Amino acid sequence: MPILSNVTAAIDRHLRAVTCLKYTGETIASNGEATDSAYTSSTKQMAVLPISQKELQTMPNGLYDKFDRKAYCKDTSDLLPNESLLDTDFGRFKIMSTDNRYFEASFVVYYCKKVIQ
Repeated sequence: MPILSNVTAAIDRHLRAVTCLKYTGETIASNGEATDSAYTSSTKQMAVLPISQKELQTMPNGLYDKFDRKAYCKDTSDLLPNESLLDTDFGRFKIMSTDNRYFEASFVVYYCKKVIQ
């Protein structure tokens, strides 16, 4: 059995409902100026977990810290772009990058930065 399929099975016990604010880009007003960023809201089942110390050591220096998270999602029908927001019961996180593992193991990993409000 491939290792990634073991990850898929382990994700199930950590799934919870997460409110996702999908970034749809900035809108341009009639005068040509960019207005506030636009988001559409949805709910997805995700496993939001801390980024491990080993991963923190291999990632670009200073990009992520111990307060940041990675979110596993098995719903790959509507991928969230970078700049999207995840509202969890322990804070808000902004998606900074995505690791799409759909073809290997049917899940996507979103690497997220904690948003200080």
